[in-house]
Amino acid sequence: MIVLLNFHSSIENSPCSRSILNNYFILTAAHCIEKIAPLYITIKAGIHYPIDENATIRIVDRIYLHPKYKGHTDGYVNDIALLKLNKPLNFNDNPYVTPTCIPTINASRNISQYPKNGTRLTVIGWNSTRQGRVDIFNPLQQREIFVIDNNNPMCLRSFIDPEKQFCTGFLKDSRDPCYGDSGGPILQWMSNRWEQVGIASYSRCGIPGYPSIYTRLAYYIDWINSIIISHNESLYTVTTRNSPVTYNCDRNNVTCGCGYANVEIIQSRIIGGTNAVEASWTMFVSLRILNGNKHLCGGTLLSNSYILTAAHCVQSFSLIDPFDLTIVAGITNRSDSSQYISYIRRIYIHPNFTHQSNRFINDIAILELYDPLLIDSNPLLSRTCVPHISSSILNNQYPINGTRLVIIGWGTIEHEQYIEPDILQQLEIFVIDNNHPMCSNLINNIESQFCAGVYQERKGDSGGAILQWTGQYWQQIGIISSDFTCENSSIPNIYTRLSYYRSWMDEIVSKTGEHLEPTHTMSNTTTITTTISSSWYYTNSTQTSIETTPNINCSLKYQLNMILFKIILFIIFILIN
Repeated sequence: MIVLLNFHSSIENSPCSRSILNNYFILTAAHCIEKIAPLYITIKAGIHYPIDENATIRIVDRIYLHPKYKGHTDGYVNDIALLKLNKPLNFNDNPYVTPTCIPTINASRNISQYPKNGTRLTVIGWNSTRQGRVDIFNPLQQREIFVIDNNNPMCLRSFIDPEKQFCTGFLKDSRDPCYGDSGGPILQWMSNRWEQVGIASYSRCGIPGYPSIYTRLAYYIDWINSIIISHNESLYTVTTRNSPVTYNCDRNNVTCGCGYANVEIIQSRIIGGTNAVEASWTMFVSLRILNGNKHLCGGTLLSNSYILTAAHCVQSFSLIDPFDLTIVAGITNRSDSSQYISYIRRIYIHPNFTHQSNRFINDIAILELYDPLLIDSNPLLSRTCVPHISSSILNNQYPINGTRLVIIGWGTIEHEQYIEPDILQQLEIFVIDNNHPMCSNLINNIESQFCAGVYQERKGDSGGAILQWTGQYWQQIGIISSDFTCENSSIPNIYTRLSYYRSWMDEIVSKTGEHLEPTHTMSNTTTITTTISSSWYYTNSTQTSIETTPNINCSLKYQLNMILFKIILFIIFILIN
């Protein structure tokens, strides 16, 4: 619902944020664009980072400033504007582009009390208010603040009209947190949706006694509606979403990473994940105690006789003949009676596995089964694919920052109520750079661990799989390890980086004459390509991605890609400045 506003003009102006009203109209603050002609303005929608190349970009066709707006001479009263786009956004083209919800206030209601004193609100943006400009590598930020009473002395000296403006800050001392972007939205949670109640107008950024001032959106509904209706558009848009994305596995040419049914995922940031299609993740198994229905941890099928899971899931069991531990395979519903149960002969925990509190290092284990599962003759069972990266330099960047991944498992959906779903869950998340502030303090070793998340509450399942789509099959690139989100949903998860442990895994599986899939190594078919793509790009340091392509003159391709990268970065720098 939030978009970034870019100016292509010689006039000095910090980029602003806006919110989407409908296919054609964008809502922002008047002070953001009062001196800018429409032809110098573009908007970027559907992004988490300003640099995201998957953005939906539109040109502004016309600007509507509120007719009574006078700027700083009038205390920024009526600081509101609408922008009409040259082409519709077409919400179905990008699942991350959605309209904002604005208030529907009854005429008899006191608008000056909406939102009312003390209401908990959230402001989002790229922090251009504090920094003076948008850092193209800065992810979208969010911050909780509170409405301050209109009669508070600090508010009375900060705004002009309490019916058209309201002020916010920290509830304890009413200080201005200086968060969010000019023109950006401030939102209130309405039990089933976020409603935009204001527009960021002006801030004194941390000066004691001067809270942030917002344009009170409820006052301007009629004005907004009058403009939109004149263009035969509707203010309260009902949107439809794309059908789930289907990932068509190449079962005829691959030996791992494909379920009996194709995976279908709705590309949205749904809290807690969605139900998996029956038999779409047939490489996944449930670890259980004493053959019961109580799910302990997740795991994946490495081969007929071996299961991959997290070491912390099985550290309390006997390593030899752990009679009280079983695995259940071939199910999507935990209660499905058609399941394949096998007992564990032996547990191999990585020799360097250690843990302090819930911080795990070398959190990986392999379980050897008593009775092989005969995967090739059972359509409801399949092997997981394990990456093999020969270079330690490449391994540290595999998966690369910003890569779209999927985690699967029967883990808790609501961590406060501990609801365990019956149906296997799946959720899209993104790799976060090793040097990201939220990750650097959690990762003990970047070679053996990586960080991923969605900046919002999510489901977890210890020992479960995290996978990447290769275009032909799903490749498991991690194991769910340290789960900090049970206590703080804003902290990402730490995952065991599987490519680091390929040799150790090979050594164990080969003891019974079996092997890991795929059998080829990526070193013979790998080229290095620099990239700045993805919605989770964090740092401006050079990133590497892995592409399986014919091994033809790798050095020359690398040099050409480096040149292309520099050209793209130069163009972005020109546009931003």
